[in-house]
Amino acid sequence: MTIQTDPPYPADPRALRWFGWLMTSIAVSAFLGMTTATLLGVAARYLGVRGLEWTFEMSGILFLWTSFAGVVVAELRRENVAFTVLVQGLGRRGRRIVALVGSALTLWLAVEMLRSGIAFAGRSGMAPTAVLRLPRLVQIAPLVVFAAGVALIVVARIVQDLRAGDAR
Repeated sequence: MTIQTDPPYPADPRALRWFGWLMTSIAVSAFLGMTTATLLGVAARYLGVRGLEWTFEMSGILFLWTSFAGVVVAELRRENVAFTVLVQGLGRRGRRIVALVGSALTLWLAVEMLRSGIAFAGRSGMAPTAVLRLPRLVQIAPLVVFAAGVALIVVARIVQDLRAGDAR
């Protein structure tokens, strides 16, 4: 049995590692807030306490933040869905081409989602939420942050891969 000491991928640039720490902090904070708000809402409903109806809206908002930040963290850790069985049989050059094509498609999707999210925020961002009367932007911003984050990650990794290819 051999122990692999080198990571299967090159280390991410410092900016992406910082971004990963930031997104992890957002995801964990949102998850803790969502869990607290949900438990508070359930307890209030079970005990018949009035005035805590806002907890369910807050749980929904924080669920969006948890989900979208979690996807960015998974992308940073390279833990998103990948069809490695399809590319394992390819040579080094073939795997690199498939990775670059996949990255280009992911970048296109992220840019389209970012564009759509910004347009959605422009049209509906200042409309109030139902209970807390917060700007609806608190529900749209997770999509925008997610799309921008994935685009940033993909661009950084494409540049890194192209530089590594030029060095070979």
